[in-house]
Amino acid sequence: MPHLSEADRFVRPEFMYGSTAGAKSGCGCIYTTINHDEDGDMREVILDLGKAGGCAKALLEVIGRITSIALQYGVPPGILFKQMTGIHCPREQPPLILPCVVCVGERMKTVYEKSQQE
Repeated sequence: MPHLSEADRFVRPEFMYGSTAGAKSGCGCIYTTINHDEDGDMREVILDLGKAGGCAKALLEVIGRITSIALQYGVPPGILFKQMTGIHCPREQPPLILPCVVCVGERMKTVYEKSQQE
């Protein structure tokens, strides 16, 4: 595996463009913001769990941060969203209420596929 350094990481500019969408999850409404660089590549994922707090919100923030770092080092989005599917939680009620991470993966997949059509 190649060694990556900070020099390999995408440097976030002051402004990026993106979109935010909400989805029902087992923990409440999750808002996923996906930002792109000037070439249209996904570079940042910001997650929020609505009004909820505590551990679920903290874990979701970490998932967003780790996903962003992976994107900034060039990990293809497809690898990331494939890992976020097939996860189950006791609060899910498919197809309307999904686990938090599945909501994130589905949103990333939708945004990625849309960008490939443009």
